[in-house]
Amino acid sequence: LSIEESEKLTGSILGFESASVELTKRLASSFGGNPLFIEESLRYLAETEILNYINGEWRLSIPEKQNIPLPQDLFAISENRISSLTDDELKMLYPLALSKGFIPLDVLKELGNVEFIRRVLNQLLNKHLIEQDNSGGVLNYRVYQGFFKEVLRKRLTTKQAGNLHNSIALSYEHLYGV
Repeated sequence: LSIEESEKLTGSILGFESASVELTKRLASSFGGNPLFIEESLRYLAETEILNYINGEWRLSIPEKQNIPLPQDLFAISENRISSLTDDELKMLYPLALSKGFIPLDVLKELGNVEFIRRVLNQLLNKHLIEQDNSGGVLNYRVYQGFFKEVLRKRLTTKQAGNLHNSIALSYEHLYGV
């Protein structure tokens, strides 16, 4: 994207009413024009408290003359996010990362304690790592972003991925006879 388009995207993500023109320009000039990198960088800056929402306005916690510290690439952003997750969150994310689409809540319930699964799914929804769909009155979940899903998949050994695939397949078979 051009600088102007990057500024518009940055302002759109943050909310134009809560991001000053100066802040939007400063951030956009640091991102290099890749829309996915812009979105993930904003999330990274917020998670690391470099970018904060204070009294209805976005502000950087670093001096104006200091460069904005950004990870080198999307892989580094994803790895940083993964390293901040709990074991429970990772346990729930891995089966979702292996799926090509949404997984019904009923299938996920087959993988463990129902209360645990609901609690962790809510944590992941609040962190904007997964999305929920309620088509046809059935709750379904999937990893929100394709690149993040791929990074999660690469962290699994072939054996781990195979075991998870088998568990998911058995859940589908048990519930739906498929």
